Amino acid sequence: MTQKSFRFRQVQLIIFICVTMTIFTNCGSSSNSDQPSPHIAVTTYQLYNPLLLEPGFKETATLEGRDSNGGIYTGTYETETLPAVVLEGHTVIPIVTTLNLTQTSTNDTSTSLETTYLVDINTPFRKTSGPVTYEPGAISPLPASGVFGDQGVITSWSGNDGTRISGTWGIEDAGGGFANIVESSTTEDVATNTILQTQEQILTIDESGNSKTISFIITIPAQNFSYTLSGDFN
Repeated sequence: MTQKSFRFRQVQLIIFICVTMTIFTNCGSSSNSDQPSPHIAVTTYQLYNPLLLEPGFKETATLEGRDSNGGIYTGTYETETLPAVVLEGHTVIPIVTTLNLTQTSTNDTSTSLETTYLVDINTPFRKTSGPVTYEPGAISPLPASGVFGDQGVITSWSGNDGTRISGTWGIEDAGGGFANIVESSTTEDVATNTILQTQEQILTIDESGNSKTISFIITIPAQNFSYTLSGDFN
């Protein structure tokens, strides 16, 4: 496990304050051609926890999974909001995501830590992941709220190691009144156009933006190696 290198990207848990509402479309009725139409309820989902930008916010998911070589893992995935700090004259809010994994057969452990700094709800300032520092390129925050079928691109990031992260997001029906925020991202070497890593992350939320479950599929093409992890938030 300690010999494998992977970078975990966050679905921009980041960056959106949303409002939850239910929209009802009422249609009149009459006989013949104007048949009664059922009420259609369209649920709008808040796309992240409303307390995410408050210092002291923390949520943790307990994970389990395996890799493509048959290794089995347990671990945790945690998001924590720290007090605001000043970087280069900007007051920014650090949001730290930490992935801790243990390979159960060998007891090897690995920790991946990433910090995203936000100027405000829609403006990412910087991201650090291990030794790599990322600057935002094309900023594309998620909308304030969403319904099933909404989709778009995520903010792109350029690293000082010559890599770039880009991808897409979408909202899908998870059943039971929940929604899946699905983010697919690619990390590539800009100079060679080589894909270094792909990741699909699925975050299941309720209408108010509370995180319920999360899953990852992380693939490292050059090593023909992948991880599949999933778990519930405490």
